[in-house]
Amino acid sequence: MKIPGILVNMIDSLFKHKINEVFEKYLKDYGKFIDHELILGSEPKVLMQIELNGETEQINVELSEIEILKESGEYYLIIGKITINREWMQKLGQDFLDGRYSHLSENRIKLPHQSGILLSKVF
Repeated sequence: MKIPGILVNMIDSLFKHKINEVFEKYLKDYGKFIDHELILGSEPKVLMQIELNGETEQINVELSEIEILKESGEYYLIIGKITINREWMQKLGQDFLDGRYSHLSENRIKLPHQSGILLSKVF
């Protein structure tokens, strides 16, 4: 199914807003979010570039196996796989997604209702 350009732009804007929100909450003391690219298709994914304090090169992050979960009328973004171009960060990221640090936060991201409806039509 071909997704109309205006819908792609809306979804891209939603993702950028949510990425900025999550980055601000968890990572603002460690660096800054540079940019992202949302790739839609049979296997949607998000590619991100991040500058971390103390690193000379940007960090590339790929989020894949993305799904939208509806539970009790609420929508959640669930990321099943993370790929980071630094070995130790790759391990840390996957451990987080696997729930190893669930005492820190949930490994799903709550979405605004309208965003959840829109994203659930794509993922």
